[in-house]
Amino acid sequence: MPELIPKRAKYRRSIRHIQTAICCCALILTASLSSPSRSQQTVTPPPPHKVTVKEALSENHHGGTVDITGVVLRQIGPETILLHDGTAAIEVDVPPNHIPQSGLKPNTRIRIKGEVTHEDNGSHEVEANQVFWTF
Repeated sequence: MPELIPKRAKYRRSIRHIQTAICCCALILTASLSSPSRSQQTVTPPPPHKVTVKEALSENHHGGTVDITGVVLRQIGPETILLHDGTAAIEVDVPPNHIPQSGLKPNTRIRIKGEVTHEDNGSHEVEANQVFWTF
């Protein structure tokens, strides 16, 4: 029985199917590469908790982000201040680019956002991420 469709037509049709399949695969690949996967999505940290220094000194805030307002008692080192808010005092490590050129003078009202760390020797401090002050 003779073939109704010539071999060339069959060949062309199969090539079109292959081309269509390749285009579909390319589109799917491009779409999957352009959208971020779960591992690439950024996770925003929780907002800092407004706390007193006394609350920040508790174990509940170890490693947590806090928002503390108080006054500078004194500057301990080039990047460390002692902050007091009426409940207690805590050392705060302030990045040099967050300290004004005139320094942070005693009784300067200051607001710190940062992470509380509890050292093995029992001391506590805040690693400041943001610093706001008024003169």
